[in-house]
Parts: sequence; C-alpha cells; structure tokens
Amino acid sequence: EQQPLRLNPMEVYEVIAAACSETSAPNTYPMTFSSKLSNNSGKPSMDVAVSVLVKLVIDMYVLDSETAAPLALSMLEEMMNSTRLESKTRAFDLILNLGVHAHLLEPPTTDDTSTIEEEYCKETFLDNETQLSLEGNKKSDYLKKAGNSSAIDKFECWILGILYEILLHLVQTEEKEESIWASALSCLLYFVCDRGRIRRSRLKGLDIRVVQVLICVSRMNSWAEIVHSKLIGMLTNMFYEIPEISNKALSATPEFLIQQVDLTGGIEFIFVELLGKIVENFEMLIKSFTHLDKEFAHMRQITKSCKSLESIDGAYGNSFGMKAKLSWATLHSLLHSERTQCRHNGYLWLGDLIITEIVEEGDASIWSSIRSLQEKISRASVIDYSPDLDVPLSIWLMCGLIKSKNNLIRWGFLYVLERLLMRCKFLLDESEVQHAISGEMVGDLHNKSRLEKANAVIDIMNSALSLMAQINETDRMNILKMCEILFSQLCLKVPPSTVTSMDDPTICIKDVSWNKKLGPGESLPRQESFGWEEHIEDTNHKLKRNKDPPKPETASMAALLLHGQAIVPMQLVARVPAALFYWPLIQLAGAATDNIALGVSVGSKGRGNVPGSTSDIRATLLLLLIGKCTADPAAFKEVGGEEFFRELLDDTDSRVAYYSSMFLLKRMMTEEPENYQRMLHNLVSRAQQSNNEKLLENPYLQMRGLLHLSNE
Repeated sequence: EQQPLRLNPMEVYEVIAAACSETSAPNTYPMTFSSKLSNNSGKPSMDVAVSVLVKLVIDMYVLDSETAAPLALSMLEEMMNSTRLESKTRAFDLILNLGVHAHLLEPPTTDDTSTIEEEYCKETFLDNETQLSLEGNKKSDYLKKAGNSSAIDKFECWILGILYEILLHLVQTEEKEESIWASALSCLLYFVCDRGRIRRSRLKGLDIRVVQVLICVSRMNSWAEIVHSKLIGMLTNMFYEIPEISNKALSATPEFLIQQVDLTGGIEFIFVELLGKIVENFEMLIKSFTHLDKEFAHMRQITKSCKSLESIDGAYGNSFGMKAKLSWATLHSLLHSERTQCRHNGYLWLGDLIITEIVEEGDASIWSSIRSLQEKISRASVIDYSPDLDVPLSIWLMCGLIKSKNNLIRWGFLYVLERLLMRCKFLLDESEVQHAISGEMVGDLHNKSRLEKANAVIDIMNSALSLMAQINETDRMNILKMCEILFSQLCLKVPPSTVTSMDDPTICIKDVSWNKKLGPGESLPRQESFGWEEHIEDTNHKLKRNKDPPKPETASMAALLLHGQAIVPMQLVARVPAALFYWPLIQLAGAATDNIALGVSVGSKGRGNVPGSTSDIRATLLLLLIGKCTADPAAFKEVGGEEFFRELLDDTDSRVAYYSSMFLLKRMMTEEPENYQRMLHNLVSRAQQSNNEKLLENPYLQMRGLLHLSNE
C-alpha cells in the first residue's frame, strides 16, 4: 500500500548512524536530509531515524529478502557489540518494531476466513492447557485470519531468522546484563507466542543454547515462576523433533535429538535444573556452608595461635612463624578470591578467628569480651593498620574487606558481620542459661538486663556498619544486605495473637530481649510510641496499599514491621547512629523505581511493589529515622533539619513523600502552633475559593500548600 522510500546513499547512511548511535541525546545526530523526513513532531532525531529505518528494512525485504537479511543482521550485530546498554536494547526494539509493522506488507483481507482458520488451528503448540499471559495477548487478531502462508507470516519468519542469529550472538559474547536478556526474551515471546501459547513451528532454527542461557539468567535473577517454567518447557520440547508423516490421522512419535543435549553441555545441565544436585550432594552442600574445608583446618589453628603481625615478623625457613605467615597469607587470598567457594571458606575461617577473640579472653566474662571486641572494631575502622593499636589481625582483615574496590569482596564483610552478630547473641544467651542452671554468679553478667545485652550487640553492628557510610557504598545489593542486618537487630516479630490490626502495629516497648516470647494474653505497652501507627494507617488508607499481611516465615522484617507483625524498641533505635537510617534511604532512592520497571518486564521477585521490596525497605528506614529525630533533636539537626524532609516531599516513592509530609506537619503543629493555625486558615480560604477544601484532608497536599504559602 505504500511506496518505497527514495533516499540517496548519504541519507541512508545518516538514518543508520542516528538509529545505531551510542547516545540517546536528541541532537547528537541531527537529521540534515530532506524535509519530508525531518523532525516536525519535536521528537528526538533518533526516534525519527528508527521509524525511517523500519520502513527501509521492509523496503529491502520486499525488493530482495535474501540480500536484505545479511545487511540487517550486520547492522543489528554492530548495535549488539556496543558497550552501552541502550544501544543493545534498541536493537531488540527495532526487531520488535519490524514485527509490529508487518501489516504494511499485506492489505486487509475479507472476513471469510473459515478455511484459513481451520488450517491455523492445526498448528502444534507446546502447551495446550496453560496460558502464557506475558506476550500472547499482544498479537493482533489479524494474524489469526492471515494463515500460515500469508505474507505477514513469511515476513515474521524472516525476522525470526535474524532474531535467532542475534540471540546466538548474545550467547557467544557471554552477555551478563539481565536487562538485555529481559528485552531479548520479550522480543522472542512476541514472535513465537499466539493466543497465550508457544507455536512449536516458530522455534525451528533457534539454538538451544539460547534457551539454556535464559534459564540460567532466570534462575540467577529470580524471574517469575511462570517465565522459568515456560523456558524449561521450551528447552524440553527442543530436545525432540516430531517427524512429518503423510497420514495426518496418525500421530508421529517424537524423536529424541542427542545433539541438542550435547549443545547444552551434556546431561549434567538437565540434572542441575531438575534436581539441583541437592539429593546426591546434600550433606556436602550443607557442610560447605557451615564448616571450613579440611585442607584449611590446620592453618586455622595456626592463625589462632599467632594473632598479631608482630608475632610473624622476621620469620624465615621452616619455623612456626613462617607457617603462620603462610597461613595468614592463605586466608587473605581466600577472602579476596574471584571464586565464590574460596571466599566462603575465607568467611568461615575469619568468622571463627573473630569469635575466638570473645571465647578465649581468659578470665573475662562474655559480656566484657564483647565490649572489648566492639572497641577493637572501632579502632580498626579509623586507619588501615597500626602496630600501636591492640587489634588482632582478624579484625584488620575484616575491616579491610569493606575497603576493597570489588563489591563482592565488600559483601563478604557484611556476611562475616552477620555471622558474628548471631554468634554474639548465642554466646550471651548460652552463658546466662549455664550460670542460671548452676546457680553461679560470675561477674555481673547475670545482673545485666536483656536491653543492655541487646545494646552490646547493636554497638558492634553500629561500629561495623558505620564503615559502609564512611566509604560511601554504592552497590545496591550490599546496601540492601546492610538494611537486612540492621532490621534483624532492631525488629522483633510479634505473635499473631497480639496483633489486633495490621494497620496498627506497636512500635515501641520498654524492656526487650531479642528472643523474648510474648504470651497470648500479654500486651505490648505504648508509652514511648511517637505516632507511627497513624503514619502507616493513614498511608495505607490514602494510597490504597494492599493490606494482605505477608507470611511471617518468608517476609522481610521491613514488610512485617509495616504490617504490624513486628515491633521496634525505641531504646534500640536511640542507640543507632542517624546515618545508618538516612544514608541507605538516599542511596536506594533510584533502586525502587528501577526495580519496578525491571519487575514488570520479567516478573522478578523482590522487585516492584511487593512485600519486602526496596520500597518497603525505604519506608521502614524513613520511619526509623523519623522516630529517632522525634526523640533526639541532635539527630534531627544531623540529617539537615526540616530541609532534609522537605526534599523528600519530591521523592518518587509516594510513601516516602507521604511519611515526610506527616512528620513535617506534626512538627509544625507542635513547634509552631500559632504560625500553623494562621497559615492553615489562609490555606483553607484559598481552597474554599477554588472548591478544593477536600484536598486539605491529605497531609501531603496540605504540607505542599503550607510550603507554597510560606514561600510567597
């Protein structure tokens, strides 16, 4: 229906250059050719170039499809070889656009398509029962009427050939970026799915290694179960070929293709997916997470004997000091290794050495040993190393992990810290139980309150996590791990019988133990509550959040707290530096929206607005920060005062903006009641004039209005 574009070679070159550019800036490749292709709509020239390029590729296909295929493939491979994610993603967008514009190849047909429809229904699908709702509903009804022999179908098969080459190119270049594979999967499903099912015929020509890599990416990034199961279904069906037989009434027996198994690396890959090797290697798997490999056991004992650098200086030959130096060097190599298993052995080894500092302190009590450990970590966090400080090598190595440029090595610091905190809790409880059973009174341990022991563990956490803020950690996974450790030390799960309302969680109690069990009839006092109940209750109502409670066995502490299934003692919040609340809150500002976008694409767990997501974590951090600033004026001043919370009003997360507005509003009502009443009166008057007084019931809009009046 359309005439081919008439562009000279220079214009074609400019179109390709603009569409394949490695930057999305609007004016990087200005369109200098004829006015009929100029950017009259105001869109960036790149968007115009992509639209023109789609038409050019279709024109080339109509003219000579065999010649057009290698040209289009070469152009797309050049985009895939780019170092920028935008260029790689744009390649799949271009392929998708070609499929969407396939209708240009054939004029509308008549409604009499019964014969075509009957032919189409004979198509074989991978699954006749389960509907894949991700991409199937995107195809138009027109394809159903066109039939397998239509021009559109042939064009899509031509595009599929190019797409399969691009996907294989990704496998060969060992692409690791999740977003690129998410775009590739979306593009693939568009062409192979129809009416919610995968057409077997469309998978012919697809290299099985592409599906294998997609399965690995899906497993590593926790994609939705429906996506992962469909990928496994595709892989399974690609192991078989259904031969064509002349008698349509007979069903053909599928033939197993052993060469397909060889392409995936052998039968082992199948066993990994189906069984995960858990059954045959279960005992070894568990021990690898809890016990150091036997080959390092002797070295560990040597390092326990030589705890300082001075004890191994000057060692030579086959002396014990030389063996100790070699053992410490081995531990350092394990901690900074590129192999996960080696690093894990290093974490177990280092954790045992640090715990030794507590349990082998001579006549000192567990309580004083933990205090001493906290002081040593604080001293080691100031400088890289000093022989004048009474700090063992194990502490120096632990603090050295956080200063690595490799984010995986820095994650090891958090792993060791988490195990250390759990062991400290266990040692304190175990020691108290032993002395209670024997009736002995050693030192002042038995007289220490549960709150004081909790404070001792939190002090270690504060000293260690403060290093994260000092180095300005930017890796999101490490920051999320830090938040997990923080919440696990501050939050206590509430028995279901004590929760009266999911929108009315108790935040504070006076005397608390991290493992205290509350009876069914035991109430939780609220003497130190500062109104978080109203924050959460109003927000859930105004923002219409899903109030279904998360499962306590699986949900994060952040989700449990927001649903009233966990509490936070204010005594512990007061112990934590304000920086550990506001610093990750700011660092994770972009993570919530980015994860939502990726979660929508592939249904990744933990992404988007689901319990325990980044949004929940940021909301919890803000609530903890508000609680600390309410109780401690110095903390409020440290974060920047009202200016800090005013900036949060512009946050992309609606809950963060809403909580901030409520805090500022209540603070104004308390600190400046007369000024608040006067400004509120003026705001109500203006709202009545525009018939918008109902909007003032929303604290966020009310605070926005008050700030607008104060700036006039």
